[in-house]
Parts: sequence; structure tokens; C-alpha cells
Amino acid sequence: MGTISKGILGGFNGTVGTVIGGSWKGIEYMRSRPAKRTNNPSQAQLEQQAKFAVVISFLETMVGLLRITYKNFAVKMTAFNQTIYTTNGGARNAGAGSLNVSNMAGQTVQTYIGFISEDGKDVATSIYTGELSL
Repeated sequence: MGTISKGILGGFNGTVGTVIGGSWKGIEYMRSRPAKRTNNPSQAQLEQQAKFAVVISFLETMVGLLRITYKNFAVKMTAFNQTIYTTNGGARNAGAGSLNVSNMAGQTVQTYIGFISEDGKDVATSIYTGELSL
């Protein structure tokens, strides 16, 4: 059941018939209930879903870093979603870092480097560092 807390012109939370209402990051929204899929996905759709899954798997390994580095760019979305939209470490005193990319062996990747302050408040613009074969 939906609850209207701001009168008839305000948003609501919950479900009213086939409409779902809610609020996320201060944004009131209404959407319809999702339709059930009646056909199987095409080969092209399956391939796109597989590509997206690879990107998500890779980004999930560094979600903490992404939350810090993309927080200033994420307007009305999470920093993680901003990373995905934008992109179609080691400890600072260690002087080195590592990232396990064994699941990408044999692939060529584009690399970037970026820096953040120790307190996580200042973020430098990342710099393209070239192509790398894994």
C-alpha cells in the first residue's frame, strides 16, 4: 500500500495499483511496475549483457576507491553508477600497489593513474598512462 505524506501534490512511497512511488537521494519518483519478459533475449542482447557483467565484476573489486574518486562527479546518482556512466591501490606510504587482473589474462587494456589525498577529500584528475597487454 502507498503512503502519501505531503498531500495530494507530494510524492508517495509504496505501490498504488501498477504505480510504484518512492524517493532516492532526495528525488521523488514514480514508475510503473516492471513488465514480465515474454520472449527470450536475442544473441546480441546476451552478448551486451556479458560485456556489462565483465565491467561490473572489474569495478566491484575497487568500489571503495571509486566512491572516493567519483563522489564529486556523481550528481543525483551513486559514485559507482557515475563510474559506469563515465567509463564506457596501494597504500600511499608503500610506494606501490597491486591489482589482481588474472581474470583478464591475454587481453589488452587502457590504463590510467590518479591520486587522492590521504583524507580522501582532494582528488586529482586522472591521467592516461597507455595501453597494456596482460
